[in-house]
Amino acid sequence: MLLPQVMGKVGQASSLSETQAGRLSHDLELRNALLRFIGDFANWDLAANPRYLEVGRGLVKAAHGDASGMMPEPPLVVDPFAGGGSIPLEALRLGCDAFASDLNPVACLILKVMLEDIPGHGPELADELRKVGAEIKKQAEKELSQYYPPDPDGATPIAYLWARTVRCESPNCGAEIPLMRSFWLCKKPNRLRALRYVVVRNSGTGFQPVNPWKSPDLAARARNLPHLEAPQATYFITFRCRDRIFLANDAARDAAMSAIRHWDDRRIDLDAAVVMPDHVHMMFRIVDGSDLSSILHSIKSFSAKQIGKLAGSRGSVWQDESFDHIIRHETEWEEKLEYVRLNPVTRGLVDSSQDYRWLYVKSHRQDACATGESGSQSQIVFEVFTPKNEKEVAAGTVTRAKATCLACERVLAPDRVRAQLREQRGGADTIFDAKGNRIGGARLLAVVTLKDDKAGRQYRVATDRDYEAAWKAQKSVAKLAKEKLPNGISVIPDEPLPPQGTLGFRVQTLRDDAVGRPLHRPPETRVSHIRQIGFRTLLSIRDFEVYRASSCCFTQPPRRQGCVPSRLEPNRRKN
Repeated sequence: MLLPQVMGKVGQASSLSETQAGRLSHDLELRNALLRFIGDFANWDLAANPRYLEVGRGLVKAAHGDASGMMPEPPLVVDPFAGGGSIPLEALRLGCDAFASDLNPVACLILKVMLEDIPGHGPELADELRKVGAEIKKQAEKELSQYYPPDPDGATPIAYLWARTVRCESPNCGAEIPLMRSFWLCKKPNRLRALRYVVVRNSGTGFQPVNPWKSPDLAARARNLPHLEAPQATYFITFRCRDRIFLANDAARDAAMSAIRHWDDRRIDLDAAVVMPDHVHMMFRIVDGSDLSSILHSIKSFSAKQIGKLAGSRGSVWQDESFDHIIRHETEWEEKLEYVRLNPVTRGLVDSSQDYRWLYVKSHRQDACATGESGSQSQIVFEVFTPKNEKEVAAGTVTRAKATCLACERVLAPDRVRAQLREQRGGADTIFDAKGNRIGGARLLAVVTLKDDKAGRQYRVATDRDYEAAWKAQKSVAKLAKEKLPNGISVIPDEPLPPQGTLGFRVQTLRDDAVGRPLHRPPETRVSHIRQIGFRTLLSIRDFEVYRASSCCFTQPPRRQGCVPSRLEPNRRKN
């Protein structure tokens, strides 16, 4: 009569003479009722419902009892890889014995707390946990406050967001690549925050890499050729003379070059230009907000009039449509600049580009290209912004272990990424010079803060004060690593890891004293046994400490309501 308590009336055999069909119908109805009960009992809201617990344990007893209905020994549920312990916990709820083990020491700690400590001590443990947690929080705030200095506006940093970094190995680049899978900081609908970057170069080239397809302000049009425009883009332009028209004399080429250079530093920032007998190449950026077509129309129409006056004729000199291309990265910029510079030599007009009169290359642009120092000066500068949609947030720099350079968009192969991180011993530490200036290693991307007069978490970019705090923390850890505990073990775990390729959980550190007590557990002389359990529970919740490298637990079913006595035995091997 167990199921009717929660499932309603369930079909029963009417008589001993019931037909086979009737018995099958009854069995099917009973089976469906059991399945419905299991589904309802899986509901978290019914996990501690006394009636469902009574029915569940009664069904287990009925299934495993003897002819008299007694259950001399509860069934044993074995889970050799228990993880967080959901299976043995459910077994305990149903009145079974449970045997659980796991190779992961954190999982073993969670198992011990969840299956032994919490059921065995009940609400008293929860109260003690709150007290211990408050004490640890107070002590941690006292010791760590210097590493979380308040902002000038009163905001308190609560988290630092870091990224490992590698260097771009493309020739003439060498920019730092922060390894980031996403530039998003917060995706809550009412508080969207993300990082965006700008590539800053101190070489004087003025070039900024722009991917037009990722620009939110991309403008596209098409005639016979496609034409793309984007803010801050550097254009490589080619326009040709009409059929059977050549700039045969020096004056005509002078007029064309004069028209090109007329707008330099006023409407455009001209990197280079060359006037050939039948075509023109240009490299420039627009600085006055004009559109590309108006700039080219002004240059072509003015130069055509001047050339017509010299020739004593009227009419168009240039083809209506020009070829334009947005230069995407530093290496391409250098290639285009070299192409413009060598164009007269390639066409056989001069032996040296310096001898060609109608070639213009800004001196500092040419010096930067020749010395190859432009890319090495690249810096990636981040800012926090509120995106209007996901398209405004750039894709991350890491995909399938490959890293994409933000400065030149070249891809660093996975083996090179691993090699650089190996040289940095994993890359998780920031590298500082003797004065505390960051020179490599992990990069601080953003800081999460809380402020009394603002709701929720706030985000800002990192400052020198944040790196100073990290430098102090690094020195403190280095000093702490030199200290030894009474048994000679370092305060900072320094045991070597198993070699690469070792099966199983790699962090296999057992840090116990001579009597087998965890070193990080409070001394018994100062706190009660319940207090020790509360401390251990806090550690398990935060996954803060490794308790056992390999252990197992054996738990018994509850013997009275509200209490689940059990025991956990470590899997110790005798030497």
